[in-house]
Amino acid sequence: MREAARDGLAEFGPQVPELLEAHRDDEDPEVRRTVRLLLQGLGRDEPVEPAPPGDLAALGRVTLDARGTLPFLLRTLSDGRGMAFTLPEGLPEDWVEVALDDVPFFEALETVAKAGGLAARGPFDAAGRMTLTPAEPSNAVPSAAAGPMRVTLAEVTSIRTVGAESARRYVVGLDLHWLPDVQLTQRRTPRDIVAVDARGRGFKPGGAMRDTTWGYSTSTRTVRIDVHLEPDDPEAIEHLEELSFTLPVRLQHDRQVVVFDALAELELPVTREVKRASGAAADQVTLRAVERPDGDHGPLVVDVLTRLEGETAGRSLAVVLLFEDGTALPASTGSRFPSADGTLGLRARAWGRREKPPVGIRVSWFRVEEEGDLEFSLSGIPLR
Repeated sequence: MREAARDGLAEFGPQVPELLEAHRDDEDPEVRRTVRLLLQGLGRDEPVEPAPPGDLAALGRVTLDARGTLPFLLRTLSDGRGMAFTLPEGLPEDWVEVALDDVPFFEALETVAKAGGLAARGPFDAAGRMTLTPAEPSNAVPSAAAGPMRVTLAEVTSIRTVGAESARRYVVGLDLHWLPDVQLTQRRTPRDIVAVDARGRGFKPGGAMRDTTWGYSTSTRTVRIDVHLEPDDPEAIEHLEELSFTLPVRLQHDRQVVVFDALAELELPVTREVKRASGAAADQVTLRAVERPDGDHGPLVVDVLTRLEGETAGRSLAVVLLFEDGTALPASTGSRFPSADGTLGLRARAWGRREKPPVGIRVSWFRVEEEGDLEFSLSGIPLR
């Protein structure tokens, strides 16, 4: 089993080197040794340079003063961000009005959804779609937004060691969501944690809050964060009045998108270009083939050839299949073929049979990767 896992890392690790980098200094000596050997094979004898610091809290902020139906406001809010929403059937066509001035995107989204009687609690899926559900005020969940991300209370665990006189310990589980036009590649343990109850009694971070770095692939837009707390008072506490913390993250942003639509009418290969702000040669994406080489029961393979600027662009390259009914199917990044002339070939595989073939192919990548801190503050967290 260990050898199979090592072989899997050797095969797929080159596609996501940032995940290997996250475990270069793992506490487990065997993990640490294996990862470092794999990184040496990739020519990464030394740790990668940290991404430049950026004002990540400024990403995804929204100013919106508009009036219209809920679908109209959602389209206005999400314009150009590569996202879509699924709404309940039979939604009233009443007009609603919102006035938002430079607020984080998820805060704006929750405000717009609430104005239409809906809740936007779920994450965006891998294709950039979120399902809005009817709002239930009695089931309001504490959440907080910062920049392009949001944390939402998911669960609370109370722990007390049997036979010991020590105080209770609490684990606050938070779901971290982010927008489709950014990608989380690394995060670290929350720091600068401040937690107080209604009487002003404080908590300290639990012993499990060690400084650790986690790496992530592009296949998800949600992850669980656990905040461990130890109260100064052994008495059971009903709820937290406030919980705030700083979350160090590493994000990719400045998302670029090329869409090959009317797929059935295209004569492949077809090339699309995206201009660069620097005035240099444009990024190029060539769609070479969309086929099922293994027959009807095999994956649908998308073959693209790209010429992109920067290492971040090549690492973050992603392919999504678009269908007539509005659904989108992400394709897993299969084989990559870098060339000395700066081109990168990619064969992405999408599994699953569909009654109709895709009507379009969406290719996206990110131009910028930066590190920074996001500050979150939640209130009214029940502990019992």
